[in-house]
Amino acid sequence: MKKVFKVLAILSLLILFACGKENAKKESKEKVMAVLEQEKQQNEGKVVKIRATDYVVEPNKSDIKNMVLVEKGVTSKENGSVEVTHDFYVGTYEVTNEEYLEFLNSYGVEKDGTYKGKPLISLTEEESQIGHDGKKFFIKPWKDNHKNDLDLKRFPVMNVSWYGATAYCNWLSEKNKLQKAYNEEKWEVIKDDKIPKVKGYRLATAKEWEYAARGGKNGKPTKYAGSDDANEVAWHSHNAKEGINSNLGLNLGTHSVGEKKPNELGIYDMSGNVCEWTNYIYENGVAYFGGGFLQRTKDWALEVNAFNCGNPIGADDVSRGFRIFKTKL
Repeated sequence: MKKVFKVLAILSLLILFACGKENAKKESKEKVMAVLEQEKQQNEGKVVKIRATDYVVEPNKSDIKNMVLVEKGVTSKENGSVEVTHDFYVGTYEVTNEEYLEFLNSYGVEKDGTYKGKPLISLTEEESQIGHDGKKFFIKPWKDNHKNDLDLKRFPVMNVSWYGATAYCNWLSEKNKLQKAYNEEKWEVIKDDKIPKVKGYRLATAKEWEYAARGGKNGKPTKYAGSDDANEVAWHSHNAKEGINSNLGLNLGTHSVGEKKPNELGIYDMSGNVCEWTNYIYENGVAYFGGGFLQRTKDWALEVNAFNCGNPIGADDVSRGFRIFKTKL
């Protein structure tokens, strides 16, 4: 009989211990979730710094260093009345040479810059900042007009085709174990009604790009992305020259990302520096937005609602680059 009581006593203690442990787990989980919810609320509409070791609401464990969460809504009537019906993330900066180089050297890209028969980036143009040494892709050594050495790692990648931009998005999705956004056999633009459900990294729709450039639902109306003064927010043909970062025979050139003032959402270079490929078909071409360093301030191309269209091959166009977007699911 004593043995029975002893067994029952031990079982009772084990049950109490298990219940206590489970309650502790529950309380711990609730505390963690409360902290994460607080962080989420604090980060709404702000720059979300993303590192592999950080917790982020989405995308989880991303290698992208900086993204901005943009809430759905409608810009004011004075600011264009642009409406987006879903939340999304946008890259704080244009994709850089350093970031694109990692992609080129790890995604099966041919040494001439092609992939599955499509040209991704031009390596032969005089102004091309990326080359191939027979073994791997590399960022070329560069000097400005005063013969000073330039480090091009943080310069926006340029001479990129639409295929080159979308292939990068697919590589980034694969790297982060997300479903690829683009079919690499058909290379089709994603239809707008499919965008809210796309899990992987991608290019912007026309409305997303303009909405973000205008500063989102609370953005103030400005001619350029973040200011009425192009010199504050954009590298263009009147200021992207003479010395510091010039990298073309035209005495004009791109500059490191993030050197100018950001717009209200904390996004840099949406006006100027390089034109940005999007997920938008207009007439017979793919649209690119934002203008680049070759545009003049009197040109419409630098303004927040401006776009041009080009052949998606387009790798021989020096001024074309891109930034990444992602639907918040």
